[in-house]
Amino acid sequence: MNSNSPASRKQSVFNVRRFLLTAALISVVAGIAGIIITGRNGGSGPVAATTTGADASTNAVAPSTAATIAPQSAQATATPPTTTTPATAPAVAKPAADELAWIAAAPGSPTEKATSIGSLDPKVAQFQLQLTARGAGISEITFSDLWGTARDAASARAGSPPAEGQYVLTAPGKLQGFTVPLLSARVLDVDGRQIRIDGNVWRETAPGTFVTEISDGTGALQLRATRRWVVEPGSYDLRCEQRVENLSSTPHAIRWIQFGPTNLARDPNDSVDPRRFQSGYLMSKERDPSQQTVIVHDATIDQSKLVTQVEGGDVVVWPNERQTQERYGLSWFGATNRYFALAVHAPYAAPGSTVKTIAPAIASVAAQVGDGVHQGTPEKVIFTTCSSDAITIAPGANATFDIGVFAGPLERSLLTTMQPYAALNMQGLILYLMSGCCSFCTFAWLADFLVWFLAFLHHYVVFDWGLAIIALVVVVRGLLHPLTRRSQISMQRVTKQMASIKPEIDLLQKRYKEDPKKLQEETIRLYREKGVNPLGCAGGMVPTFLQMPIWIALYAVLYFAFELRQQPAFFGIFQK
Repeated sequence: MNSNSPASRKQSVFNVRRFLLTAALISVVAGIAGIIITGRNGGSGPVAATTTGADASTNAVAPSTAATIAPQSAQATATPPTTTTPATAPAVAKPAADELAWIAAAPGSPTEKATSIGSLDPKVAQFQLQLTARGAGISEITFSDLWGTARDAASARAGSPPAEGQYVLTAPGKLQGFTVPLLSARVLDVDGRQIRIDGNVWRETAPGTFVTEISDGTGALQLRATRRWVVEPGSYDLRCEQRVENLSSTPHAIRWIQFGPTNLARDPNDSVDPRRFQSGYLMSKERDPSQQTVIVHDATIDQSKLVTQVEGGDVVVWPNERQTQERYGLSWFGATNRYFALAVHAPYAAPGSTVKTIAPAIASVAAQVGDGVHQGTPEKVIFTTCSSDAITIAPGANATFDIGVFAGPLERSLLTTMQPYAALNMQGLILYLMSGCCSFCTFAWLADFLVWFLAFLHHYVVFDWGLAIIALVVVVRGLLHPLTRRSQISMQRVTKQMASIKPEIDLLQKRYKEDPKKLQEETIRLYREKGVNPLGCAGGMVPTFLQMPIWIALYAVLYFAFELRQQPAFFGIFQK
């Protein structure tokens, strides 16, 4: 065929177009693949919340896992050439060693699977901790003698505990797509450099003990960080011993930043969301020189309100503006659900310790919103970040950031009598308070009395929780009977009076049906003559309204009291 024919030219144009289209498609596919690969290799952990002003230096955390973002001064700067000869390349200033990115790495190789400490034998420990090398945190806390269902609890009471089914505390969701271990380390701030230590940069050197090392841009070791988890025998408490050792020849200012208590999972039977964040604090040294009185007043925030606050841009949980002005000192901070709590507190139980402030280990708390699921429905959950004060460590010296951790039930007898909970007033974690429209008329002191009286009836009178509840209701009804009777009598009196003058009111309505104003005047005159108060029934309702806080408090006690959780009623007859 003639190559210059119209058909040949048309075929050539078609081939060129096909080549260009193929090249364009290959470019698009290559670009998408590059983006995917870059995304996979980029971030490896959630980015922390940031604040403004003074809090920014405390809570701002970079997104990388093992390395810092180098200071701005570390960026390479081009030096202009001294000659116009084009063959001479521009000189590049070599950054100083201390301006290069510092990294955290496990000594040797990082631990792939960490051990567990504690025990599932109630005679040995109250719980077992499954640890993880990611941030040297806790994957889950499994209680040895607390169960997920009433059936399993009944089997355990009968002497045949199931092989599994214990209640488990674990992170309820994800933060920016990442599962965050409980109370894991997050950042080591070194002279303003934020070095991520929440990844797999730890090595377990002994059960419960993790080590990571910080190197500068030249590879020289600068710091060694150690985390050690210790389960307290026979207690729901554990210690988190945190050390930073200065291996360099220069002092360094260190801040330890870690994940704090997060939202706990909701009970499947919750009719409302009872989750809260609560704090215990000390007054300023001017107002309380002894620093021995821990206060819990006005230091509670509902989970839903905190989500709204954070989404509105305010990520500060502690200290807020008022707490800063009053110079309060944090003693403990915790998250609760209906029956359980996870809280960090001052290491008061340490031998010889009398200090009730958790500083300098934790000086501030910030929050971020993550994604969770409850009963198959997506929900928003809170993750907190706890930051320490800055501590300058001399060469060869070390600093400690120890904290205590409570992970256990909201049981009054536990938190009011055992140490360090009683000394730190951690009974404040227990709050018999219904959320929503009923919260304003639920008095904590009244609920506390009712739960104390309920326990008294169970322990010393009827010896059964079902009968104790019935007895409590009977006692409350008996005490409120005078008010109830007065209300009923008042309403009956008004009803009879209104019935007695009804014929006369009907006559007035017929007589003045065309004159509403006159009808109103005559009706009021009739009420006065007969001594009838048409609003008397409303006055009779006052005693009923006065009873409402008592009944709401009673309902809150029955709803929140851990003592009633999975307990048999009527001596277990209906649970068999």
